[in-house]
Amino acid sequence: MNELIQDYLPRMRSSADGLVWAAGQIPRGRSRVIPLPSLGEWPAARIVFQVMWEEREAILPLLRGWHDDDGVIDIPDEAQAELAWRANQLELPQAVAGFQQARQDVLGLLAGLTDDALWSAQRNTPWGQVSLAWLVGRAYQQTLAYTVRLLDMALYWDLLLEAQKQARLAQAESDNDND
Repeated sequence: MNELIQDYLPRMRSSADGLVWAAGQIPRGRSRVIPLPSLGEWPAARIVFQVMWEEREAILPLLRGWHDDDGVIDIPDEAQAELAWRANQLELPQAVAGFQQARQDVLGLLAGLTDDALWSAQRNTPWGQVSLAWLVGRAYQQTLAYTVRLLDMALYWDLLLEAQKQARLAQAESDNDND
């Protein structure tokens, strides 16, 4: 194993652990509730499903087929992710378990690569011509971005609800004063 791979593996493990931890911070009754608009449009279970789906349906097939000579690696698009979500409607714990398994599979494939393999070839992907290093970096970035969204929900949902309540009370009080 090479230096870059040795750097990627703990980052990928740590980002997965962070996402799982953040998902665990979501109150049980809110995991499938659409959040306030400032917190996004997907419930927590849908967010974790998305990162699981991306790892399983995009990252893994691309990693597995990267050095095949047959050209294009066909992966599903976002519309198919939405259809899969609607068909499965996983609960948060099942989505988390699916993500953890997919990430373990990704880590297993990465552990068998060399630094040269990360940069030696570029492939046509839904994101354009990219290297394997770029693909792994994107998986890492997506995991961090989804972790932030989950933490925003866990940390700010109640505060935003309270602020909205206070604003409504202040508006009602102001309306009463004007009468």
